Amino acid sequence: MKSRVIAALLVGLITASGFMAGCAVQKETQARTKIVIISDIHMGASDVFGQLKQNIKPTTDFLLQIKASEDVGELVLAGDLFDQWVVPFDFQMPPTLAEFDDMVVKNNQSIVDAINSIIEEGKIRVTYVPGNHDILFDTTEVDRIFPGINQARDVEGLGTFRPTTTIAIEHGHRYVIGAAPDTLSNLDITGKKSILPMGYFFTRTLTTSVIEQSMASASPTAPKPALLPLQTIDPAKLDRSQMGTYAYYMFWQGVLKNFPLTENASDNVIKTGIDGYTQIYSVNDIVPQLGKDGKLSVTLYENIVENWPEQQLLNKVSVPIDAVENLNNGVGNQLVDEQAHTQYFDREAGTRMVVFGHTHVPMLVLSKNLKGEDVIYANCGTWIDKNSSYPTCTYVTIDSKTGSSEYEVGLYQYNADGTSTLIKDAMIAD
Repeated sequence: MKSRVIAALLVGLITASGFMAGCAVQKETQARTKIVIISDIHMGASDVFGQLKQNIKPTTDFLLQIKASEDVGELVLAGDLFDQWVVPFDFQMPPTLAEFDDMVVKNNQSIVDAINSIIEEGKIRVTYVPGNHDILFDTTEVDRIFPGINQARDVEGLGTFRPTTTIAIEHGHRYVIGAAPDTLSNLDITGKKSILPMGYFFTRTLTTSVIEQSMASASPTAPKPALLPLQTIDPAKLDRSQMGTYAYYMFWQGVLKNFPLTENASDNVIKTGIDGYTQIYSVNDIVPQLGKDGKLSVTLYENIVENWPEQQLLNKVSVPIDAVENLNNGVGNQLVDEQAHTQYFDREAGTRMVVFGHTHVPMLVLSKNLKGEDVIYANCGTWIDKNSSYPTCTYVTIDSKTGSSEYEVGLYQYNADGTSTLIKDAMIAD
């Protein structure tokens, strides 16, 4: 905030007439004390399988409200702005990812236009932070679609934005084995460079299952879920080096039990054409299989558990998380929410406010850091049409009142009538 005020004064001092203009800019900048953080909009390429349809208009209206506001100085898009993952097995990717991104833009044109209008007006800085569903939405593509946007990145597919030294904003997928960039797996398949994590194939499995179940409930003649061949695996017969693969196997067994498929496990049905993947894969290629030698192996993401410690180092995770714990708990929100303390509040005292997205579970929690000071963790939630038992169209604000050392953090839900309802707020002194 101070740097922007100083910059405005320097510009104004160039000429006498410019000085008056500089004072006006300074006054306006000081009034814009609010940061608005939204995440998980999940703009999709098609309404057939996308998660954002009815909420395109509310999202657009909200963004235009932000543009018209007089107290907002920052708008942070904290990941999963685009959705490159929620596509069924049989989806045919266009020749380039840029063409896919253009499909997303066309399907969500009003939202893209609203964001660009905020950037172009120049009164509010707009910052993009990468998420997992747009992990391949790289710097060049973001600049192409949102010219002039600020980007917060520290590793490919990851970023932490610090509007002040006391605030850390990131998507939250850095800490999840299935969602964080994976630069170690499948390199022999993808041509020695890829970052898509296992969660990409997990998400496509869920998407396909949901579509197939919906078709089955709508038509009695629709294909029924196939009975996947059960593997009888006794973990006691596996050596210690196999226990990570076994944990990965058990993860997939839970997924396929809760999200059944009509495809047979051996059917080559998973089309790719993205991030170096060119083949058509089967479910058996993504789920560990027991060989005749009594050992488990898998075509995609072999040694994902064993590689996790090194991958966390590459992804700049300060406090490592156990891989098996991650597989057992990474799908829910608790593991991610705990990282506000594990990676920030319990490790260093400088960060007083942490904001994540990723989980789709909006929350605001006031607690203490290692020095006994008040700290706040907030999660933005999501803007998708349906959000299980949690509200949707939620966002977080951080307001530092002019001339005050206090920060007010609020969690809100945007309503269809254009109003916002305060869910919870808290205040801390810097």
